[in-house]
Amino acid sequence: MVIRYLKYLSLIIIFVQALPAQAQEERQSELKAYYLYTFSSYATWEDGVSDTIFTIGVLGETDLLQPLQRIAAEKTVNAKPLVIKYWETVDEIESCQILFIAHSMRKNLKMITEKIADQQILTVGDSKGFARQGVCLNFFIEGEHLRFEINRKAIEQQDIYVSSQLLKLGKII
Repeated sequence: MVIRYLKYLSLIIIFVQALPAQAQEERQSELKAYYLYTFSSYATWEDGVSDTIFTIGVLGETDLLQPLQRIAAEKTVNAKPLVIKYWETVDEIESCQILFIAHSMRKNLKMITEKIADQQILTVGDSKGFARQGVCLNFFIEGEHLRFEINRKAIEQQDIYVSSQLLKLGKII
């Protein structure tokens, strides 16, 4: 009886300890989604963007899809509807202005950057080393804060202009 009670107590403790971590992950996903939307205000595409819509693509498994869809339901980018597209594989990638590359796609990063090399897409990731491997912006946690690193060379190669305000907010690598 005591052993059974201890097992239940252990499970409850584990569950209670996991709640703050899960809530923190959800908060980070919401924050990352908001950042992705906000990046559109700090970037200018040399050839302009679609006349009718602004698209954020999401490649791979991530918790960002739902928060981005909620933002898209309420916001626009330069008076254009915001559209969120999701792709499971590199081959599915279509035209978009911002592409979030999930951690699950880390093994395909070179193939992704090669595929979109001439498409003026601002790439964003959230995995250690992504910015150094050619992703334009990459989220990371510093202490308890969500930050992002900036790969200026990757941005220039995509023919995208990023405002000095954004450069001041991120960590340039």
